[in-house]
Amino acid sequence: MLYLASMSTTITQMTKVNIMTKHNIQRVNMVKGQIEPNDVYNEEVLNVFEKVPRENFVPSALKDVAYIDEDVEIVPGRYMLEPTTQARIVQAAITGESDYALTIGSGYGYMAAILSHFCTTVIAVEESPEVAKTASEVLAAQEYVNVVVMNAPMAQGCPKEAPYNIILFEGAVGSVPPEVIKQLADNGRLFAVERPDPYKQGHAVCYLRQGSHISKQVLFDANAPYLPGFEPATKFVF
Repeated sequence: MLYLASMSTTITQMTKVNIMTKHNIQRVNMVKGQIEPNDVYNEEVLNVFEKVPRENFVPSALKDVAYIDEDVEIVPGRYMLEPTTQARIVQAAITGESDYALTIGSGYGYMAAILSHFCTTVIAVEESPEVAKTASEVLAAQEYVNVVVMNAPMAQGCPKEAPYNIILFEGAVGSVPPEVIKQLADNGRLFAVERPDPYKQGHAVCYLRQGSHISKQVLFDANAPYLPGFEPATKFVF
């Protein structure tokens, strides 16, 4: 009986090692096959995406598809964006300075975890109480001590903790709410995938605040599912 119990424990341990190895391989392949060929050249960004276990930020049933080059629906209507879009935005966002960041629509916290390697503090706003609770648990289990999950309306950002050097929307928006742009610090940058028309190509954009002046730069073509509540207003043609 002791022998059988020992064998069972060994098999379980081997299974865990095999799964870990599989996900490690998938992570390397994601970086080498998806991210790096798409104009992501910053070594720090590549290293962090190769380090952070993406499979830990999706439900258990989706761990094996966490590394596909597609948006992954983690709960109904909520998505973890495809790796290439995420990495290109992070590369544009980081400056090498001690930035203070806000993520809006944080899901289970993957992008907050990524940004935490470049920022002193990351505030992750999530509107769903259940998703926010899961994100807090997932991040705490991996000791991301500089990420704070806030359960609050996404459209409002998080004004009480403003201003931010980086604000990042984790999903498409029809337009960026002006009240969120106001939460940028001087020389702060806001990143989002803007899709004012759901039937046309969207774009990853960067808003830059310099004093009272706000400028916008289109970074690259990108599409992503809309964050709930950020869909463009329906236009009626008579």
